[in-house]
Amino acid sequence: MLLCVTLCGGCDKDEVAAPAGLSLVELDTVELSNVPEPSGLAFDTDGIHLWTVSDQTGCIFRLTTGGSRVETIDIGGHDLEGIAVDPTDGTLFVVEEGLGQVLHLDRNGNLLETLTPSGLPPMGNTGLEGITIDPATGHIFLLKEMDPGLLVEMDRDGIVLATTELDFASDYSGLAFDAAAGLLLIISDLSANLTWCTTDGQPVKSYATGLEKGEGITLDPVHAVFYAVSDSRETLSSYQISE
Repeated sequence: MLLCVTLCGGCDKDEVAAPAGLSLVELDTVELSNVPEPSGLAFDTDGIHLWTVSDQTGCIFRLTTGGSRVETIDIGGHDLEGIAVDPTDGTLFVVEEGLGQVLHLDRNGNLLETLTPSGLPPMGNTGLEGITIDPATGHIFLLKEMDPGLLVEMDRDGIVLATTELDFASDYSGLAFDAAAGLLLIISDLSANLTWCTTDGQPVKSYATGLEKGEGITLDPVHAVFYAVSDSRETLSSYQISE
């Protein structure tokens, strides 16, 4: 049964509303067996799988869109919180929150390089949470969760190109790129919403998700389906926008 989620439920007063007549519809929610505390989500270049990370185990998991685990890669990570797939070669980028680092890995989990964005405030438990890649420029976008919430743009050498303080949600916990729209997708754990924003951090539209501890978001561009993971519930949810 489809669940129509109320627009902007629990939104902050500064959050932008979705266009009138549109809503976010939950298609399905499934439990993620043996994927403890999933955090971060990315659509694979093969068009049929998802990647997530576990901040509890330090592992990377490859999943079907139905939530079945098909591959586990133990990279011995520390506090993994986000993952992105390079659209050009399928390699993986993973963020380690407390260390404030980005690990570039091949698809077997072998470390290719470590990027440490410079000039950012101390990370700690409110550090890097999300990561995505702009397929047009190759630039990497990062999210700092809160205190303050930041959107960081850097090049492939780890040089920070821009930093924008965000103010449209209570926290910022997952990040994806909508290539067709040229916009970023940002999911908030505390505000329980999904916001489209420009690459310089300006919100365009926002939908309530009703998702507890939503800490990862990604988009299947072919079928216009959004996938999100819940850290605390250990679930994978799928959504579409409905008129």
